[in-house]
Amino acid sequence: MFPDVSFQRVAVVTLTSLALLAATASVVTAQALADVCPGADAETGGLVGSVADDMSGVVMPGASVSAEWTADGQPVRADVQSGFDGTYALCHLPMGVEMTVVAFFGDLTGSPVVVTLTDPVARQDLTLSLAGGGGDDSGDRLIMCPDLDMPRLLNCSPSWPDLQKCPREEHGQVRATRTGVGGDWLRELIEDLIVEVERQGGNAVLNAVFNQSRSGGISGLAVTIDVDPATC
Repeated sequence: MFPDVSFQRVAVVTLTSLALLAATASVVTAQALADVCPGADAETGGLVGSVADDMSGVVMPGASVSAEWTADGQPVRADVQSGFDGTYALCHLPMGVEMTVVAFFGDLTGSPVVVTLTDPVARQDLTLSLAGGGGDDSGDRLIMCPDLDMPRLLNCSPSWPDLQKCPREEHGQVRATRTGVGGDWLRELIEDLIVEVERQGGNAVLNAVFNQSRSGGISGLAVTIDVDPATC
C-alpha cells in the first residue's frame, strides 16, 4: 500500500497518432524509442498501445491512461490521454519496475494491468466496457457506503444492513489522496481508491472516511466480501 502522500507525477508525451502500432506485435524496436518518446534517456522506456471497447473493439479517443509505481518508497504516477485513433504513449517510465497501468473514460474504469518494461518500448493494449452503465454490473463496482452519487463506480443500497456484519477477509488500510483541482477530482479520487483496493485483492471498503478539504482524501479498510451484502 502506498504511503499517505500525494503522487509524484512525471512528464508524458501525447501523440495524436502512433502509426508504428500497426506494424508491431508486443514489442517496438529500440530504434523507435526516440520517435515515440522524444528526449527519453537510456534509463527509461515507453509504453504504447490502444484503448478500445472490450466488446465491440471500437477505439476510444480521449481516454485517460495512467501508470503507477513506487520509487524510493514513494508513489509515482504518469498520465496521458489517447489520441483521435485511440492510441496512447506513456514516456519516461522506469525499466525493470513493476507498474500498474489502467484506462479511464468518464466514470468507466478498465481492469488494471501489471507491466514491467524489459525493452525500450513495449506495447500494452487496454480495454474498457462502454456497456458499464447498463444491466446489473454490481459485481464490477467497489462496495462502499455511502456511494457519493457514483453508481458506475460504487455499489451501495440503502436497504442493506450494516456492512460490518458481512463475513469478510481484511486486507488492511487503503488511502487515496486528492491530487487534482479540476471538476473531476472526486471521480479521480475514487478511481485511485479502487486501484488501491484491487491492488490489495479486495472488492469493498469499510469505515470510509472522506476529507473534503483541498488537500484531503479518502481512506478505509480494504476487505473482500464474497456474499450478497443484502443478506448480511
